[in-house]
Amino acid sequence: MSDFLCLVDHLIERARRLVGSFQFIPALELLKDVEAFPLSKLRAEEVQCLLGEIYLSLKRYRRAHGHFRKAVRLAPRTARYRHLLGICVASHPHGRLSHALKHFRHSMRLAPHYPASQAEAGLLNIRLGRVRTGLTWLRQAAARDVRLVEKLARGYCELGRPDEAQRAVQTAQFSHPDCPKLHQLYCDLQTRRLRGQQATLQADQDSAPVFLPFLRLRRG
Repeated sequence: MSDFLCLVDHLIERARRLVGSFQFIPALELLKDVEAFPLSKLRAEEVQCLLGEIYLSLKRYRRAHGHFRKAVRLAPRTARYRHLLGICVASHPHGRLSHALKHFRHSMRLAPHYPASQAEAGLLNIRLGRVRTGLTWLRQAAARDVRLVEKLARGYCELGRPDEAQRAVQTAQFSHPDCPKLHQLYCDLQTRRLRGQQATLQADQDSAPVFLPFLRLRRG
């Protein structure tokens, strides 16, 4: 390997370490310098994806979208880049959910039943009113990757069905009893449910009629 390629690989790896320690701005500055180098297609694709992921972490969705688009042009058959484009569109305050759904579906066509894209597409279908399709995709994704049970639980909660969310998490816990993420998710759902019950009880108490004590006036 030439000295130039060794330098590029070293800089990219250094940028990854900076991202791992949440030093996003130094990582951006470093990658912007690397981006200006005459890179191979593979290295250019890697740099564009890293830049997109950093901007996504910083919630700068328009910038992230631009870099993922470049990554897609360099590697149009990579499902993950289409998935990340969908995340950008869905996360943007003015992003069109139907447009984001197209990216997730494209990702699923490139990698059939890609669990992450299937879960995101399931949530978007629920938000677009296609509840049956949304829940089907969420259940399938959660069955393939236990980490996506969280998305399934979120879908149930968005539909106002917290009991089904808890049951889905409990079912996953039977299969993966040592998974700390599932345990934490179940505790979070329980906490949210208790807070909801307390809020309802407090609202009922606040709306109840108030009886004032009867005051008897003495004659002077």
